[in-house]
Amino acid sequence: MEIKKFYENKPIKDDSLNDYIKNSKGRNLDKIISRNSQADIIFKQYIGVIKYNDYVFTILPKIWEGTERKNYNLIYLFTYGLIPHSYIEKHADWFINRNRDIDILDFLMYLFSYSLNEELDKGLYMQYVMTSDNSRYLRGRMDIARQVNKIDKSRFEQVYYQRTADNYLNNFLAYCNEYFMPKLTLEQARSINRNISSIFNTELSRPYEHQIKNYKFNRLNERFEIPFNIASIIMKYLSPSSQSSETSQTTSMFLFDMNWLFEKFIFNFLHENRKTIFPECPEINLQYQKSRRNFIFEGQRSLKLTKPDIIIQNGNNRKIIIDVKYKEIKDLEISTGEEKNICERDLYQMFAYSELYEVDTILCYPYMKADPVQVRGPFLFKKNGNRKIWLMGVKLDFEDNWENKTIERFKSEFGKMLSCS
Repeated sequence: MEIKKFYENKPIKDDSLNDYIKNSKGRNLDKIISRNSQADIIFKQYIGVIKYNDYVFTILPKIWEGTERKNYNLIYLFTYGLIPHSYIEKHADWFINRNRDIDILDFLMYLFSYSLNEELDKGLYMQYVMTSDNSRYLRGRMDIARQVNKIDKSRFEQVYYQRTADNYLNNFLAYCNEYFMPKLTLEQARSINRNISSIFNTELSRPYEHQIKNYKFNRLNERFEIPFNIASIIMKYLSPSSQSSETSQTTSMFLFDMNWLFEKFIFNFLHENRKTIFPECPEINLQYQKSRRNFIFEGQRSLKLTKPDIIIQNGNNRKIIIDVKYKEIKDLEISTGEEKNICERDLYQMFAYSELYEVDTILCYPYMKADPVQVRGPFLFKKNGNRKIWLMGVKLDFEDNWENKTIERFKSEFGKMLSCS
């Protein structure tokens, strides 16, 4: 297959990609792509993979143009907080070195197959379910109400718990394994996939999104959490395969919004490392897009609802709001000239948050000049006011020891912003 690499928010001239878009009516591409005056294709902050005929179109973040670790960076960014980082590191370097032309979808499918097969070698997950029957031998609790009404007293009406592999977790994993099979491009992944298929013996039905989102693990099945999380990610963002109207080839699209991905990455990083970043705040609480307040009223009726990205609250009930913006900025500055590095609209939004929630605020951007975190401020919203705003840039180039250095920088900066004493 021919692999073509592009970058989001940059014009693309490509006949084969144009052909894919022309034959993909009804796939809701309007929110993903736009065209400039020359009719070039532009991916609007969406990145990922499109597989069409004999082509693989990989769309990468523009901020990584010119960097060497594009694949590793994307894997790290996408999986942080969802899959243990030590597990990713164990496979990513080996996988990328052996398959230099792989994409994020190839890696996730390989990791799903590998991690699931690793757990199935230890045995299927068996769940206890209550069963009722009648037999000559009592092997559970007698159902007295049914037994006394029986004419034939030689058989026992009973209920008992029975271990079975026919449960939601196994059904979901088996379905995903079969669904991914025709999309696998790597032989090592296909080989593992076939082995998994021979182990499962269950009816396949497509899972509902709310079942995946609300599934709870226990101590008996928590060992399957890694393959479950990987499969959940793929199922959420992989558009159903379709066949082009002009060819028998199937197509698949795995694209996701970098705005959402950057927001979730910052939240997951702070949440996963909160005990180290906030050592003096044992009661620290982080919320992702949960706290909401009404905004703009017509009489008693609210017309708008605010939803900050991240709210951090310490044990003294002091809060700070972080709004995460996936935007390429030249410098981490509030410029008064014609070329504004920080968008005025972002500043107006943070002023509204500071007034509505009565808190200090942080604007956070990806910033490749940071090493690895850079902070400017505080600035005041009003002359002689007391509400502050900081500008924060986070470098998304995950070189060696990036995690430890970033934790230390966050610890230092948040220690100044959010006193827990």
